[in-house]
Amino acid sequence: MLIALATIVVVRIFLFINFNADDWRIPLMIFVTVLGVFFINRIIKNSQFLYPAIIILVLAVNGFYKPFEFGFNNNPVPVWITDEQRREHGLNYDSPGVLVIHNKVVNYAFSFLEHYFDYFRGDFLFTNGTFLYFFDILFIGVGFWMIIKSPKGWKPIIIWLFAAPISAALNFQPPTSLKAANMLIPLTVISSFGALKLMSLILKMGKGVKYKI
Repeated sequence: MLIALATIVVVRIFLFINFNADDWRIPLMIFVTVLGVFFINRIIKNSQFLYPAIIILVLAVNGFYKPFEFGFNNNPVPVWITDEQRREHGLNYDSPGVLVIHNKVVNYAFSFLEHYFDYFRGDFLFTNGTFLYFFDILFIGVGFWMIIKSPKGWKPIIIWLFAAPISAALNFQPPTSLKAANMLIPLTVISSFGALKLMSLILKMGKGVKYKI
């Protein structure tokens, strides 16, 4: 299964790179992250520093491809929302309580979270045709279910997946496949793992072997 998993992942990566062959930084970013996560996991496996080390690695590599851009100037919407929220309080618009609840820091934080979770929306991941495909919905669902049942060894992949969109979300712009390129490996690994498990289940059921899900 490990050989089959690696083969599927490599093929999917080459397909993605083929769509984005004009930017040499994408395969380099993926390659460096793969090596980094591998060595970090080998060196500090099961350590309390595993999580922050992988997050720092992913952010650093993402910064190499796309330097950190804090899109405060390009996204005035949180400022407008703050002004509107304060005006709703009438004459108390500048009271301490209102200023604590309704301010640009809070609204920019919500805007960041919104853009961050946009990278996990189904319409972005599965329908644009250059990142993942529609059938990946089933395989990723199966893959996550199997990981939840047996999470041992999956920590680096999961940490990598959820750290990947952080730097892109700070730009406060709609998600794109190029900005999400470092999400490809963990999502492809999980999808391929789910596909192999599903195939194994179907084959065992065809042979009349009981398989506990």
